[in-house]
Amino acid sequence: MLLGATISYGTGRLPLDSVAMGVVLLVVLLAVLVLSVLLSPRGRPAIPSIRRDAAAGLRAPDEDYRHVPGQLAPVAPRAVVIVQPVKYPDGSPARKAVLKALADAGWPKPLWVETTEEDPGYGHARAVAELDPELVLVLGGDGTVRSVGAGLAGTGVPLGLLPGGTGNLFARQLKLELGDVGRATRDALHGKDKRVDVGRVSLDGGQEQVFLVMAGIGFDAQMISGAPAAIKDRVGPLAYVVSGVRRLRGESLEVSISVDGGEPTSLRTRMAVVGNTGTLLGGIVLIPQAEVDDGHLDVMTLSPNGLADWLRVGVSLLTGRRTKDRQITESRGTEIVLRCSEPQVAQMDGDIIGTARELTMRVDPGVLVLRLPEGRVPRAAERLADALRGR
Repeated sequence: MLLGATISYGTGRLPLDSVAMGVVLLVVLLAVLVLSVLLSPRGRPAIPSIRRDAAAGLRAPDEDYRHVPGQLAPVAPRAVVIVQPVKYPDGSPARKAVLKALADAGWPKPLWVETTEEDPGYGHARAVAELDPELVLVLGGDGTVRSVGAGLAGTGVPLGLLPGGTGNLFARQLKLELGDVGRATRDALHGKDKRVDVGRVSLDGGQEQVFLVMAGIGFDAQMISGAPAAIKDRVGPLAYVVSGVRRLRGESLEVSISVDGGEPTSLRTRMAVVGNTGTLLGGIVLIPQAEVDDGHLDVMTLSPNGLADWLRVGVSLLTGRRTKDRQITESRGTEIVLRCSEPQVAQMDGDIIGTARELTMRVDPGVLVLRLPEGRVPRAAERLADALRGR
């Protein structure tokens, strides 16, 4: 079989080498899941007022802001930048690019808010929302984006994404500018507001947590939890390759799935994923019908048995021929409950969030306001076309 061979797909043609690479990425990235580095509110209780603990993370960079005893509040803040300071310290090119874009657009200097290990963004986002800024910009990776998005959900304060991670999963769903912080800032400043959904998940009836991309159990969660810490410290995401290969021949799970209170469907599967969006790293469209603003969540199960089935399922996903594959199921609803016969490790946007027998997930429609170019989100057809072109 020649490397240059092609597989027909509708009116387009998909290079076979792209299929092979995509299949490999599917196996490795189902857990790095789209889910690369995203945040994690981790079920924190209500965030205190800006007048207390949250104020410690707010830093006024110049004379445009005043310090009130017991409270740090800017004068008429127009823009706030929540930044991951380890990757983007003071004086970094990315911070300078943000400042230049703001200045060029005639905006005043922003209030800088630095995340911490204890608070990757959620608490700070809740705090700055009380200041009612015109725009909050988030500069960081997937974890920071998810945490800040969770904090701003329901506040009505617009969020602009300045993707700065390795995966940039949520930003890729939205086809935002990657690798150019200055341009991403300009796009946010001149964009329009668009309301999108978030997903909420609780484990065994516990406190809900917010996800932007996907949550689930099975192969992807096992891959994330099983990546050896020593290898991750050395090679980062490549550690998931080791973990994933070890689990390709793993046992299936006994799961029942209930959609919108309907009669549960029981099956044995390798993984069950519920998506607010549907595209993985590498441009793999896992759940084509998942739209970030449709008021629904989409659930998919994959049930391959062994490597040969994984390869066949991967081709089915890449070529869109899912309806003919009995080892792939899809459904959608506003509330989805996964019940397992035994406790299972669960992941949310690429982070392990605990072990549970039951995951209850629901959509929270239109609660997050994003500042996007032209105020629009790409549709499934656009994302699929990008995947076929290798973008």
